[in-house]
Amino acid sequence: MKIDIRFRKQKKHSIKEPVYLRLNHSHNGKQKRIWFKTDYSLKSGENIEKALSKDIRYNLQSCIEFIEDDFYNRINFEPSTKWLSATANSFFNSNKKNGYLLNDEMTDFIEKQIKLGRAFNTIKDNRQSQNIIKSFRDNIELADCTFKLFDEFTDFLKFEKDFGVSNLNRKIRFLKTILKEAKRKYPNEVPDDFRDLEPLRETKAEKNKKEGVYKVTFTNEELTAINNLNLKKDSLINARKWLIIGVNTAVRGSDLLNLTLNEFDIENKLLKKQQQKTKSFAYIPILPPVQEILKDFPHKISLQKFDKYLKEICELAEMTNLVISTKSVKTTNGWRVKVVEDKKYTFCSSHMFRRSFITNYFGKLPNQEIMKVSGHKSEREFLGYVQEVKMNHKIWFDMYEKEKEN
Repeated sequence: MKIDIRFRKQKKHSIKEPVYLRLNHSHNGKQKRIWFKTDYSLKSGENIEKALSKDIRYNLQSCIEFIEDDFYNRINFEPSTKWLSATANSFFNSNKKNGYLLNDEMTDFIEKQIKLGRAFNTIKDNRQSQNIIKSFRDNIELADCTFKLFDEFTDFLKFEKDFGVSNLNRKIRFLKTILKEAKRKYPNEVPDDFRDLEPLRETKAEKNKKEGVYKVTFTNEELTAINNLNLKKDSLINARKWLIIGVNTAVRGSDLLNLTLNEFDIENKLLKKQQQKTKSFAYIPILPPVQEILKDFPHKISLQKFDKYLKEICELAEMTNLVISTKSVKTTNGWRVKVVEDKKYTFCSSHMFRRSFITNYFGKLPNQEIMKVSGHKSEREFLGYVQEVKMNHKIWFDMYEKEKEN
């Protein structure tokens, strides 16, 4: 029997290559090869003989000796994958503290959020973050949450998962929150490294590129065309009613499709709506287009079906001009938000309603009045929903003329 330290062939474009222990054994004239994946890894393309530090190599060699001792203390024994894994793990885990698992802390945190009544999408996003961390490495112990692991996790998200900066930062913030909670419970178990774990920052070039991308909204002409369509299908007629309510109330898609007729104060022409995402209240006037819809209120449908019908309606309204914007596209790593060029109707979804409402009323009404409807607390967030913040050029020329007169 012989055990050595090796790489094993990985998928193309892998950034990291795990270090394995390879056991070769001859039994009854047949060669048997068994692999064990360690927690160590090196950058792809590095020489394993030169890149491994002395400490890691010493640890791996000690593990090999531990496995060999166990093997030679047995009689007529044929090594197996299960035996090699159990023996190696027995060695590596012997220096651990109490073995508290990060995954258990994530599960406890999410269950607590559910009991506290956190928003559905918040719970969903945190569960996705938990699954991503588990796919990076399963059974991570709290004692192993150090700078080394954070760097490897960030590389995993950025290069192997191809996450954008905002999506990547949500995973990092979630991890930091979990470790902060765990530190209170197990102060001697969780290293302090997480305190310096900071989100990635976009470069100026990335930020400018993002800000320069067209934010898809409905123009008044497009809304008129949609309203004038002679639709035949009941499903599209129903979806158009939701669309009209959405673009005239700035209600988020998840909140919109849960509206009921009883929530509308028809006498006072007011809709007071608590937003699911922020739990804040929005005070929304029931404008004339919505008043008409309330006479024959639409029936409830799922958000997925609504977005599908919405694209059909927008295609019928001839929103076929090419635009460059962001949308989810299928990649080798799953669905990712990318900047693409496509026909405008393909970008249409319930996310457009708030942006369309704010953009169409921006400059016509005071920002504070529009914010009462949209529910925004800060003007900075509010302006992020405007398709284009237009500069008031006239005030510059007026100032120039006044100076000239003086």
